Amino acid sequence: MGWDDQEYFTTKEASGILGISLATVQRYFDLGYLWGEKNPITNRRKIHKDSIKNLAEKSGVKLPIAQGGTENGKEEK
Repeated sequence: MGWDDQEYFTTKEASGILGISLATVQRYFDLGYLWGEKNPITNRRKIHKDSIKNLAEKSGVKLPIAQGGTENGKEEK
């Protein structure tokens, strides 16, 4: 599954996309900088794609795969 196929990402995937630590992703989720869903039993978080995009834009982080593009960043014709 790639960027365009997923609506939610694990905290590990989000940390890789944003280039920050897993602990920072968890903290940002708990502080509301990232949003999504949290399982009340396991406490596992799923980070919504839009929150990753929003934080990346505010932080100046370039996302690895541009929306509508391919994995190498170039649009298909």
